[in-house]
Amino acid sequence: MRVKHLTEEALLELAGQRLSTNDRQLAEKHLVECAACRREFADFQFVHSVIGHMAEIGYQEALGEPARDLIKNRKEFAFPWTPALAVVAGCLCVLAILLFYPRMIPAVNASELLSDAMQHETDGSKAAGFRIQVSGQICASGRRSEQLVLLETSVRCHSALQHINKTRWASGNPLSARTYAAWRSALKHRTDHVIKNNASWEIRTIAEEDDTVREASLELRASDFHPTKLTLDFIDDEEVSISEDTEPLPAVLPVADIVTKVVPPKPQYVDNPGDLLEVQAWMALHQLNADSGWEAIVLRNGPDVRVKAVVPDDNRKQAVEKEFAAYPGISLEIHFAANPGDISDLFPARIHITGEAPALATDWLRQQYENSEARAEFSNQALRFSQKILGRAFIVDKLEKRRAALAHCSCEKDMAALVEAEKRSLGELEAGLSANIEPMFSARPGSSSHVLTLAEAMRLDASLHELLWRGSDSADTTFDASLQQVNSLLIRN
Repeated sequence: MRVKHLTEEALLELAGQRLSTNDRQLAEKHLVECAACRREFADFQFVHSVIGHMAEIGYQEALGEPARDLIKNRKEFAFPWTPALAVVAGCLCVLAILLFYPRMIPAVNASELLSDAMQHETDGSKAAGFRIQVSGQICASGRRSEQLVLLETSVRCHSALQHINKTRWASGNPLSARTYAAWRSALKHRTDHVIKNNASWEIRTIAEEDDTVREASLELRASDFHPTKLTLDFIDDEEVSISEDTEPLPAVLPVADIVTKVVPPKPQYVDNPGDLLEVQAWMALHQLNADSGWEAIVLRNGPDVRVKAVVPDDNRKQAVEKEFAAYPGISLEIHFAANPGDISDLFPARIHITGEAPALATDWLRQQYENSEARAEFSNQALRFSQKILGRAFIVDKLEKRRAALAHCSCEKDMAALVEAEKRSLGELEAGLSANIEPMFSARPGSSSHVLTLAEAMRLDASLHELLWRGSDSADTTFDASLQQVNSLLIRN
């Protein structure tokens, strides 16, 4: 719903106190809710006050005494045309100044102010507290948008928070010059205004093509360019303001205080939509069996969630697209294995043996298997297990880190369950490898309740490559030493 504004005629009549009682009450009610009309009304009030003041001074000087005494003591009155004309001319000058003199600083200074403000911001600084407000109603409070405390559950507040979640201000500290500058820079067409107040600067940007935000303004403290208030005017809703708040977040009273005190409503933490989408993306990969560590990964950049995958053929590509069709907020980047592109952030790094020496287990393999095909099958089977273990350990490592980052989210429990499922799969792969390479040991490697970390999986993979694929040129590396390394990793408790 687009917000309606009072016409200039209505504001002019209101400033001159010429509206009827009913119309005046309606106009004043609108001014309470509309900041834009309040600003314009203040301009008209100023014009009226200047005209009235100049007229009063002009008449007094022309008559030589107060007007009321003149009316009382003189029977005849000759209108002072010369002073009156001077008053009219002066008023016209004032109107010309108000209408045509640029009260706003040129738009180029918006970039300069934002640059100064960003220089005062540091990445390591704590986000200031803030409150989200709609038409005088405080909706939420927090220090980072990932940990909002919902103070009001009205439809108006819900709509405002939904709108904010679609913008760049959905995560991190919304009172940030960097975030405002990033939004402003992304606009192809915009109009900037900079207003200097007594103790602050106000940067106002009108977006001509943004589908969500029609206009935004950022207030900066004049002394140090510290952002103190952000105002967002959404296309189809009311104006939302986010202002700095030094008050602590509301907390639930201790149990001991409940007997004697009225307990405030329990704070409701609003989950970041990006967090929810990320967990859904990881779970979708698990459902697809695309969580091997060698096919797909979930990447996060602020509120944006992206899945990057390398698939063998078009059938697999269609399967991935079908699974994620239910999550339009998750973007997909799918490549074919024949032309994967940059995969540096997709797969785990493997330790490559650079030597040209034969595999350390070459003699042992010849003793065990006369057939070269049997030797190759044994080696390849073990190396396939090793690759799967490394990939799964890579996924577990990623999930555990993201689980820690999402500790505040209600979706953390889903992430925890997913981590446990991945660890079970990793344990099964380790057991399979132990059974496969059992002939290399005098006794079968013992089972372990401990699953390998990513670093341990990388060492295991490197040791098996030295044993079964290619040895290093180092004289210190022996068959027995590498075999012992593999055994110690697999039986670790």
